[in-house]
Amino acid sequence: MAKPDWGALQHQFLAEHAKSGISPKDWCEAQGLNYATARRYIKKPTAQNAQKNAQKKMRTAQAKKSAEKLLNSELTPQQKRFVAEYLIDQNATAAAERAGYSDASYG
Repeated sequence: MAKPDWGALQHQFLAEHAKSGISPKDWCEAQGLNYATARRYIKKPTAQNAQKNAQKKMRTAQAKKSAEKLLNSELTPQQKRFVAEYLIDQNATAAAERAGYSDASYG
């Protein structure tokens, strides 16, 4: 007997769970799977994972807004370059050097 593709089964379960709210045990019985075996692979989505995804989307949206504000600001091109470089590694000295400031002005 071939082994089940647990990744595909997990996606099928998540789709069914989203539609009807079915429990993993009931879903396994309906699919003809042994729940004792499947329970290590078939999981309900946790609220914590949903919260992490929401926070990640929020950070991405904030980063895009910040980039747009930077483009529309009244900074000089060198200052804009410094900000962009600073956001890479949070190191002001290295960002100033990469942005083209002279040695005396950054360190």
